Amino acid sequence: MSIADFLQGLVDRHRPQVVQNPPLLIKPDGSVIDLAAQTIAWRDQPPAWRKGGYQLTTVDAFIAYVLRYRHHESLLLASGVHGGTPALRCVFNPHPAGDDESRAGRADFFATFNFPLSVEWEAWSAKAGAFMSTEKFAEFIEERVMDISVMESTDATLCDVAERLAVKCATAAEMLMLSRGISVDVQARVTQKINTGSGETQLVLTAEHKEAGSQQKVNVPGLFAIKIPIIRGGVAVKIACRLRYRVSQEKGITWAYDLYRPDRVLTEAVEADLVVVREKTALPLFYGAAAG
Repeated sequence: MSIADFLQGLVDRHRPQVVQNPPLLIKPDGSVIDLAAQTIAWRDQPPAWRKGGYQLTTVDAFIAYVLRYRHHESLLLASGVHGGTPALRCVFNPHPAGDDESRAGRADFFATFNFPLSVEWEAWSAKAGAFMSTEKFAEFIEERVMDISVMESTDATLCDVAERLAVKCATAAEMLMLSRGISVDVQARVTQKINTGSGETQLVLTAEHKEAGSQQKVNVPGLFAIKIPIIRGGVAVKIACRLRYRVSQEKGITWAYDLYRPDRVLTEAVEADLVVVREKTALPLFYGAAAG
């Protein structure tokens, strides 16, 4: 007998035998292991630790989920708040605080909230800056008329914008009147206004509108306000909108509006939600995201 044959026989005598149906493992000592039962037992074992990522769609749902699973080492990470796409993540099992490197977390159990924009904000921001015919502008204003608000003395930002631009803030009724196909002649002149206090110069458009035929004057305010939520399910805030128009022989009068500081409005809305989340979860908040 060759050495190879001897070794092969030794292996064969000590090799476990497998029975396919039912799946059994017969060990060299004659003991039998039920592989199906072992597999079921392994499958039914709870995982060694919690892990996985979960996407929440409202601030309230995110807070409730965090309160359900947080512990004293959990933390919040906010990214894209001051530019980019805002997102919030709660890491439930991060590395523990301190310099003890033997204590480490897996950082693989987390919940995220991506600050979905409201339908109202998407509607107004999509049309901002785009000149529309009187007909199209009328359709848009009538569709979104419930979003239009009034400027009150307590609206510091709106009052400041109106004062700086030297314009009047329109009501919803005035916006509807403007949008309903008034045929106008425009006589406009631009004057220079100097603020003697700061030395700044502003160009102020002074325009007189007259209805065709009746010669009745129509006042065109330069500003209106909307009150809408920025984040879906969030608190409604007031936003100043600068009303603009153009007059041409070919297209007649066209209308547009500009949202006042939309970047700032979005940032402030996200920051307001972050304050709520931090206060209700009592977790530390860091600005940034995981790298790599």
